[in-house]
Amino acid sequence: LKNTCDAFFYDKEIIFIKILDSENNVIIKLERDYPNDNFIHQIIPIVKNDVTLGVVEETLSDHFIKIALYQTILYYIILCLILILTLILITNIISGSVTAHVSNISEVIHQIAEGDLNQKAAKGSIAEINRISEDINIMAENLIKAQDNLIEKEKLASLGEMAGGIAHELNNPIGVILKNIQL
Repeated sequence: LKNTCDAFFYDKEIIFIKILDSENNVIIKLERDYPNDNFIHQIIPIVKNDVTLGVVEETLSDHFIKIALYQTILYYIILCLILILTLILITNIISGSVTAHVSNISEVIHQIAEGDLNQKAAKGSIAEINRISEDINIMAENLIKAQDNLIEKEKLASLGEMAGGIAHELNNPIGVILKNIQL
């Protein structure tokens, strides 16, 4: 116990240690001169199974407490900085991913608006972006079908117009021939 107290005493900025047994007999007493006038004195009971076995009295230099406090504050500041930097990094990664997907979707929409209906939006890793990409792809497919239907209807309309023109051209001479026959 004496060796442990000696090592502890000289490792830290402890000015005074006194260990007493349950009858207040001094077991160990260590003290030294210290040039600092500011001290913190504390008494710590040694308790086992609700029985006080003894008491440890120690006096610490306030310089030791300040150093420990500054080290703890520095530790938490560094921890907070690491946490903030990690959050910034994660935010940049996520926002970069979202921005890239939105940029791709915007480009596909622009190309579809320009008439290139064969464009497809790339799927990403975010569910909402994937849904928008799928909706754009479905929209492009529906526009292609509508365009094909419109072309088919225009073909049929021009065929009907052409057939009407041919019928008119054939009907005029036939009408004249039929009138002449009736006469």
